[in-house]
Amino acid sequence: AAPQRFLTALFSRAKRVQIPDASDVYLPYLEFRYTYLGLRRRYTTRLIPFTAEYRLPDIFAPASDLRPTQHGFEFVNSFPGYPLPFKVPKMGNLDPVSQIYGLCGGMSSAACDFYFSGKSRPPHKKPPEKGTKFHQYLYRRQLDTFGALGRYIVKFAEWMALPDETTHGTQRRTFDEWAQIQTKLDAKVPAIIGLVYVSFEETAELWQNHQVLAYAYEEQSPTLTNIHIYDPNYPKNDGVVIRAERVTLGAKIAPGLPPSVVPVSGFKSVQLTPGHKDRKVRGFFMMPYAPQTPPDDL
Repeated sequence: AAPQRFLTALFSRAKRVQIPDASDVYLPYLEFRYTYLGLRRRYTTRLIPFTAEYRLPDIFAPASDLRPTQHGFEFVNSFPGYPLPFKVPKMGNLDPVSQIYGLCGGMSSAACDFYFSGKSRPPHKKPPEKGTKFHQYLYRRQLDTFGALGRYIVKFAEWMALPDETTHGTQRRTFDEWAQIQTKLDAKVPAIIGLVYVSFEETAELWQNHQVLAYAYEEQSPTLTNIHIYDPNYPKNDGVVIRAERVTLGAKIAPGLPPSVVPVSGFKSVQLTPGHKDRKVRGFFMMPYAPQTPPDDL
């Protein structure tokens, strides 16, 4: 009798559980963790019915051939409407949330997804409308770049609170971050990077910063590096670069007998976009990216 009462209660509770919508972005997936070209990688893909074989993305093509004109989306990173599923009240001196928003991190990640999977990008000339599968996909990939519990949103805020030209400021931190980004690019693996444009002295609007896809770099001189990027704000443009100049920010004491004084280096950066005004970049850092297989019905 006891097992029967247990099953009755279980089924009664199950009737009250809402079955997830098939279009829900939080669907079951597979995750693979492995090492490729000396780098630890993570790859996730949807569970596809009756599929017994899944291929990792790195076997398709090296990222050195990635170009914005061929693999970036053809529409501008400007989506009409309210970006959040709820209204945010006006706070202090902050302007209300704009009715135009961007999905720069989602577009950068998705462009990389299509490239790695060998699939052709969707031929959209305008941003997909909210509620469509393509928009849901870009929105989900945008959230992926923020990390667990919005870790990288917090990182943007931390960098906005820092000075630029000090031994602990954004330029110094950018120099340290470049070592990770450079390792990925040397291995022909693109990197999503966050660009810090503004400080809290200018505005408290975190969304004034940006995310782009770095796919190659070239050293113009021992102190000058051009980082080639796909910028979703400037589609079909292979000429956009972040120019990073190595500068000395100060000195520090290195341990030893006797102790020595060593210079502290940083990167002073600017974004160069053909046909547009140069824009100062206070700093940049690497953001998370794990390849996914884009849905077939976008």
